[in-house]
Order: sequence, then C-alpha cells, then structure tokens
Amino acid sequence: MAVMLALLSGCSYDIPQGYTKKLHEYDAAVEYARSIDPEAKVSSDCEEKEEQTRKFRIWPAVINGIECSVASVATNVYNKDWAAGEFPVRYYRLDTDYDYYVVKDVLKSHPEMGEVNEPTLWSRFEGDDLITSKIKKDDITTEEIDALWDEYRQVNKELEAYPVHKRFSLWVTLPNNYFVFKDGSEEEYLKVREKLVNAGILDK
Repeated sequence: MAVMLALLSGCSYDIPQGYTKKLHEYDAAVEYARSIDPEAKVSSDCEEKEEQTRKFRIWPAVINGIECSVASVATNVYNKDWAAGEFPVRYYRLDTDYDYYVVKDVLKSHPEMGEVNEPTLWSRFEGDDLITSKIKKDDITTEEIDALWDEYRQVNKELEAYPVHKRFSLWVTLPNNYFVFKDGSEEEYLKVREKLVNAGILDK
C-alpha cells in the first residue's frame, strides 16, 4: 500500500471542470440541464443505480420537450506525465441521455441506419461521446457503401438542429469484417473504402 501511495503521489491529473469526488446534488443537475435548454425541467425525485462498478444518480428531466434523464455518472480520470494512463482515479460528471433519445427519434426516418440498441446505463450516458447504431450485412457493394455514407451524413446534418453533444456512429458488421463511420470526414470514408478493398470485399 505504501508503495502504491508513493506512486500515486507522483502522478498528476487534469480534472475537467464540473467533475467532483462525490455524486452531484439536485441543484447541479438542474443547472446542467438548463445549460442545454433554459426551460428544462428536472424532477427532484432521483434514484441511485450501479452498473459494472459504476455508480449513477439519475433525475427524470424534460429537455427541449423530450422526456429524458440527467445523471451524475462515475468516470475515470487518468494520470498524465509519468506512467501516463496507468493510475486512474474515480470522479463524477454530469451527463444526460437527451442525445440518445434525439438520435433514436431521427433514425426513425432513416431505416437504413438501423436503430440504437436498447440502452444500458453506460450506453445512455455514453462514456466515449458516441451513440452507436449497428447493422449487419451479408455482403456489400461500392454503391451500397456510398449510399450508407450519404445517409450517415444526412443523419448528422439533421442532428445539427439539436443541441446534442455526442456524435452519431454507424457500425456495420460483415462476415469476418466490419467498418465504422463516426466522424463524417472524407478521410474516414476513404479509410473505410481502403480497408474493404484490402480485405478483398470491394474492388479497387
């Protein structure tokens, strides 16, 4: 234990603004929701849950007319400099699943994009700032890749109308392979095409 404490004492951390060592209280949840929608409503009735050793304190909310939740979520902050990333410390951040419900609603008009999975607590309050929809295909052609790409970019264009802070990601599973669109850049598109060409799935 003494050795571990000595190691940790030599670590440095950049703690993001708003992160706390304890679960957030109601007033902080209201302030967070109203930073997204000044008219947001947050119920004072909260529940505490735990999933995969992570604690959540969750308040029902209505943000921009959408029923959702605001939560204080356990997250790891990793050390920098010496042995970077080896000694995480647990903090709590505020988040909302408002984005999840917005994406789910927008995808109703884009069946080719599939549906976001039924949410776990972790996926609702996504740790990596992605909301992912997954689809499976037995095979795929260049024309189908292009159509999915165009549709993916259209979904992201529609999401610009909402104050979402998570990105929409499309995960496509193929027999013995897969690809992901997650940032909408031309570079990403070209890398996906190159990957599938190298795998013999697409012609050059």
